[in-house]
Amino acid sequence: MYEAYFKLKEKPFDIVPNPAYLYLSRTHKQAMTYINYGLQERLGFVLMTGEVGSGKTTLVREMIRTMGPEITLARVFNTRVRSQELIEMINEDFGLDTAGKGKVLMLKELYAYLINEYEQGRRPVLIIDEAQNLSLDLLEEVRMLSNLETDSATLLQIMLVGQPELGRVISLAEMRQFRQRISIECHILPLTRQETEEYILHRLSVAGNRGALSFGGGAFDAIHEISEGIPRQINMLCNYLLLTAFTEGRRDVPAELVRDVASGLSLGRNAEREGAPRRTVTMQGMIDHRNSLQKRALLQALGITSGDGRAEDGPVHGANGAGDANEYPESARSIGLRLLALEKEMAPAEKREYAGLKQRIEALERKAPADPAGQRPAQQKMPAAYPGQRYCDLPEGKRPRMAAQGQHPAPGTTGAEGSPAGPLHKGE
Repeated sequence: MYEAYFKLKEKPFDIVPNPAYLYLSRTHKQAMTYINYGLQERLGFVLMTGEVGSGKTTLVREMIRTMGPEITLARVFNTRVRSQELIEMINEDFGLDTAGKGKVLMLKELYAYLINEYEQGRRPVLIIDEAQNLSLDLLEEVRMLSNLETDSATLLQIMLVGQPELGRVISLAEMRQFRQRISIECHILPLTRQETEEYILHRLSVAGNRGALSFGGGAFDAIHEISEGIPRQINMLCNYLLLTAFTEGRRDVPAELVRDVASGLSLGRNAEREGAPRRTVTMQGMIDHRNSLQKRALLQALGITSGDGRAEDGPVHGANGAGDANEYPESARSIGLRLLALEKEMAPAEKREYAGLKQRIEALERKAPADPAGQRPAQQKMPAAYPGQRYCDLPEGKRPRMAAQGQHPAPGTTGAEGSPAGPLHKGE
């Protein structure tokens, strides 16, 4: 939507892990070095942990992209499974047939496959993503797979990738055998303030325009504070900063704008604050709850408002002059023009509706007869209520009795059979 306006080849802050946008912070470089060392030296378990959105999957994809032809890879994403299902997924990813086979037979075939790969000079690698979801029993099953080895070499290298909870599970006393199998362990830390700035500018540069935005004093500080240095949260926030700057026809991003946009997003500690409302952020939602994203600003960014900023009169120009009008999609311009037309039609219609309603009320008041007591006609016709009055239309035999013996209805009223109402008797 905003790529043409900022002269970008593509959106620079998509949350999809893309190795082309890989930025190696100090801990990312360290993790890559450790992982490559573990794979080259045929070490057993490699463990990588990090917070959600810290860049683990991007690192894994980069590692896979740079793997040599001697490595055969199996990768498991779904970790909420039973023991046999886990073995079945591993065998299938290695290209083994699993149809109608039990766990014992699949383990035998996996062992035979690993022996054959070793004899052919290839190195099988198993990557288990989201490993923090593995139960203790499944982690033990994974440990048993590492026992598939020869006298001099490990047949299967296993890499576990997960959130910090995985490290806490492995540190349990009952997991000491598993813990002793881990040869390489690394944890990805959030980006520092300086790394956050470099990360943002790096992604803008890869997308085609490093200077797409002009970040004012304190803007990078605010982004780092709000996102807590988590790359995925930086991406979310910067994507909406680009969208906001586009809708307002601006390129500068001061710290106030960062905080203004972030207030409508679930980021960092704001998302975990007790009792804090969670909102699904959409373009319409941003327009509704932020004063900075008014409808006229959106229409101006779409290149469909008049040159003087008014929607009612004047010719239609682009957001930055007539030359920019064709940079925006025709569909967006059509929608905007329809909004403008509706706005022009609604104001007179609302005035006519209000005037008509006012005339009807005045006409009704003129027709109503004057009342000395100051009551409206509807109030005059309403009979006075008294404790003994019957309010229901039930058949005579099913009507409720008076609340108290000897209680009389109001003088002048009649009973059920047309006779003057009197005190209730036992035979009634």
